[in-house]
Amino acid sequence: MQLIPSLKPSSVAIALVAMLPAHGANALDVTITGLRNTIGDVVMCVWRREDKGFPNCGTGQPFKKLIVAATSPTGTFLDLPAGTYAVSMFHDEKRLGKPETNLIGAPKSGVGLANNPKLGLTNLPTFEKARITVPETKAITLETQYLF
Repeated sequence: MQLIPSLKPSSVAIALVAMLPAHGANALDVTITGLRNTIGDVVMCVWRREDKGFPNCGTGQPFKKLIVAATSPTGTFLDLPAGTYAVSMFHDEKRLGKPETNLIGAPKSGVGLANNPKLGLTNLPTFEKARITVPETKAITLETQYLF
């Protein structure tokens, strides 16, 4: 009586591939902390350069964009080619698709950048402050800042 059936090598290879992570080697896991509530969404963006509207995920043209529920503010950017990027986010409490701003255009929504630089009127966001390198960087945490 045989308790363990014999497996063909091709079956073993298929089983091993099925156990690999779901995303490619150049994935970036992003976790958002410091939200003042769990209302609405969090919009996260990966940028290749400072132009195209960086850091505004709402009106800019990022390389990749994720929208996740504020109740579970984590996401994974898949299939990023090796290179230099910046990451930005905003808390879209009202699901407007863009950050709320005050009369002078400063965000009233929670915002954040990779590397968590302290932001303010005298310390504006730049690509360099939010710069990361893929694939060396596999996971980051962005701390939400509310400027007003």
